[in-house]
Amino acid sequence: VELGHYKHIVGSLHLYDSDETIAKQFLDEGWQSIIPMPAIPMGDPWAAIEFLRNAESMLRTNQALEIAAIEDIDPYWADLIRLLQIHRYRKERDSGKIREIRNKISSSVYIPFIDKVLQHLSSKSRTDHN
Repeated sequence: VELGHYKHIVGSLHLYDSDETIAKQFLDEGWQSIIPMPAIPMGDPWAAIEFLRNAESMLRTNQALEIAAIEDIDPYWADLIRLLQIHRYRKERDSGKIREIRNKISSSVYIPFIDKVLQHLSSKSRTDHN
């Protein structure tokens, strides 16, 4: 296999105090880029998780999702729902809706991913028209 790029995406990673020194040594090598994800809000997450699960179910079954309800929850959870919306609109090739959602994202950490989705849709659209 030729040398290429390796990307590893982790949704949850636990670092124990006993491993802190070796983790710092690994990072100090400088071979990897680290993009920290937003921290999960403090407190009981279960109501938000249930809201997220319901939103995902609605998006997967093409049901209407109440946008105002997303605005009323913690930005951390709202961004996760927005990413699910982007996934849906990517399948529908609706770059306009994706741009609308991009403008509402709270954490800038997701912007490069969203921009790649938009870039992919744009190049796919150009290819389809030729």
